Amino acid sequence: TAGLVYDYCIDLTTGKWVEWLTTVEEHEISGNQSFAEMVIPTKDSIRNIFLLEKFLTHRFHVMCIGPTGTGKTINIESYLMKNMADKYVPLVTSFSAQTSANDAQKFLDTKMEKRKKGVYGPSAGKQYIIFVDDFNMPQREEYGAQPPVELVRQAMGQVGWYDTVTLDFKKIIDCTYVMGMGPPGGGRNPITERVKRLCNIVGYVEMDEASQKIIFNSILGHFLADFEKDVSKMSSKIVDATSIFYNKVSNDLLPTPVKPHYTFNLRDFAKVIQGVMMAHPKRCISGTHIVRVYVHECYRVFRDRMINYTDSNWLRDQVQANVEEELGFEWGKCAPESDRLFFGNFMEGLGADPKIYDEVPDLEKLTNVMYEYLSDYNAESKSPMNLVLFLDAIEHVSRIARVLSQPRGNCLLLGVGGSGRQSLTRLATFVSEYQIFQVEIAKGYGQNEWREDLKQCLMVAGLQNKPITFLFSDVQIVFESMVEDINNILNSGDIPGIYAGDEEDQIMNACRNECQKKRIAATKINIFAQYLLRVRKNIHVCLCMSPIGEAFRTRLRMFPSLVNCCTIDWFMPWPEEALRSVAMDKMTVKDMGLGEHLSSVVDMFKVVHQVVEQRSEDFLNMLGRRNYVTPTSYLELLSTYIGTLGVQRKRVAGLRDRLGNGVEKISSTKVQVAAMQEQLTALQPVLKVTQGEVDEMMVQISADKEAAGKTRVTVEAQAEAAEKKEK
Repeated sequence: TAGLVYDYCIDLTTGKWVEWLTTVEEHEISGNQSFAEMVIPTKDSIRNIFLLEKFLTHRFHVMCIGPTGTGKTINIESYLMKNMADKYVPLVTSFSAQTSANDAQKFLDTKMEKRKKGVYGPSAGKQYIIFVDDFNMPQREEYGAQPPVELVRQAMGQVGWYDTVTLDFKKIIDCTYVMGMGPPGGGRNPITERVKRLCNIVGYVEMDEASQKIIFNSILGHFLADFEKDVSKMSSKIVDATSIFYNKVSNDLLPTPVKPHYTFNLRDFAKVIQGVMMAHPKRCISGTHIVRVYVHECYRVFRDRMINYTDSNWLRDQVQANVEEELGFEWGKCAPESDRLFFGNFMEGLGADPKIYDEVPDLEKLTNVMYEYLSDYNAESKSPMNLVLFLDAIEHVSRIARVLSQPRGNCLLLGVGGSGRQSLTRLATFVSEYQIFQVEIAKGYGQNEWREDLKQCLMVAGLQNKPITFLFSDVQIVFESMVEDINNILNSGDIPGIYAGDEEDQIMNACRNECQKKRIAATKINIFAQYLLRVRKNIHVCLCMSPIGEAFRTRLRMFPSLVNCCTIDWFMPWPEEALRSVAMDKMTVKDMGLGEHLSSVVDMFKVVHQVVEQRSEDFLNMLGRRNYVTPTSYLELLSTYIGTLGVQRKRVAGLRDRLGNGVEKISSTKVQVAAMQEQLTALQPVLKVTQGEVDEMMVQISADKEAAGKTRVTVEAQAEAAEKKEK
């Protein structure tokens, strides 16, 4: 008999060994289920749920341990929500690196009812099953303890805890705990033996290939059943090829300090299948077409996170080998020569219904459509964007729009400053016809303002049932608990204790119908679970982070959902085409007067940027020190050149004007002097005549003066004689 002893159980009616898979009915996928809601039973999940049921119904605490992506959370939550008797009430929470004992106690205290003095618990006749996910994530304090873990240990061992206000001991009854955690390492800590001794430990192992294929063959086979025969028969081949490709990538591309996001798990496998399931039966009509979709999805899930062209080309070679060897198709027919595959549901323009996800072969048409979207955005927006949509930028918009179109689609956009992460996310959100939400950090922005902003965003997604993009950048992080809250939204769609009583009532009223449609008991827990499903379906977190520095690595380690629950898009350095396009755009905003030299000047900018990039690599190799050359540096180079050119032209124009004014003054003075010279020459004969007349007049005056002198003497003599007579 094949398999291990763990693959079999004893049939109590016959006393014989039977496979676990034969103990349950064959699973049928419902046509209206979303991809995230599909849960296919495997031998591991059936066995683990059986153990879980036996432990919990007999009030034994359980600790489920296993690597990321082995189905711990899905198994436990699906069992708690659907398969338990009415008297059991599930409570779900999760720990992170920033969770404190007060946070954990506050969450649990709000759920407890007073039974009698000093005794608390669920309503009479009920029993709480408290599921704590990521149990070993809280950071260790100075002496090695993890306060939230110790609180749960006290609740299990001493059946209660102390009130944080009155310091009285509160006995907590009718509670059974189930914990999910990954093995220590990568931000997860070893937990104390004092906790383990109180639990029954169930180990979750990596899913074997047979189980992987059972799950994804069921899902993809069900989806492709409505397609042409050439397409539907490819179902099992695509799953087999993806399994081989996933194993190759996860074994060969290991995380390093420079590549901390090179961590792969079954969620990535699932994302490829989910992407293939975006194909449309009317457009995808041949085997070649479905293989092109498959290649595109492998690129988007795995290749987009590569940090350099070496890794990117290696991954392309693996996809090529996979297509040729496993699927039996020629690579030339399944991938374009340019190595760029574009798929999207945005080519029909705004308001198209239905939006069909299909290949976009005409890059010129794609560019024109994107510029139309940009002009429409700028016409409607209060803060228009002046973007240069070179092919790399359009590809990023296409990638982000693809993720936004998926339920629970979240992005982690990694790139240096100025690479366009936020601008392109805004454009992709507009293309997807979603609302965008971004917090505004101002002076005095604190925890209360942050929680209010988050609540507003969550209630748009949950109460109004509208898709919304939550755009957040690492430069907006004021305190680390902001990242913890985003981690919680990615992981569960909820932040413990964020809703007030009246808001919970609104949630109950809005989502009660969801339970009735799905024929689920309309309990408070189930209604809230439906609300969280709405939130997770509609909210799309786009987290923009810089991969530079220790803070990035620490956050990925402390908050694993940033990688596990997001599709990663790494923004490569701008290629030549981008450098040239941006420079040409900036240099032609207004006439710089460069004429035929414009092209040479633009090439000069491109060469300068590329040379500095190369020299920075040499600098790193020689001295081990980094010099970062970012798109912002390039834009500053352009703006500095334009500014300096303007200043210098202004200075030269000033000097030219001064020189012109001086020359003009000299010319006008010269003309005036010449006119005066001519006037002087013309007046010289007149001057001579006048001089003669003056000389004659002087002679006359002298004669008159002499005669006047004689007359004076005569008068004086007469006056003197007259005086004598009077005497």
